[in-house]
Amino acid sequence: MHHQYPSKNFSLYFTHWDRALETIKPGYEDEIGRIKKEQAVRAEGGGGGGLRRHYSVLVACMGSTLALSVLAYLAAYNALVWVL
Repeated sequence: MHHQYPSKNFSLYFTHWDRALETIKPGYEDEIGRIKKEQAVRAEGGGGGGLRRHYSVLVACMGSTLALSVLAYLAAYNALVWVL
């Protein structure tokens, strides 16, 4: 939306400046509401679990990465302790 209207919606992430300076596009709230509804429908449907499945895979990957990082840290710490 930011790049679609060169004289409106200057902010990339937050709209408080656009609201304060009245550069927000008329109908912005309605359009955002419509987009959020479409995303919710897409997240719930679509066979295979939709976005929830992707989020669970992401969380599993992040958890395993954290576990491997902790194991690597502990291995390096124990190796250092034995050397000193």
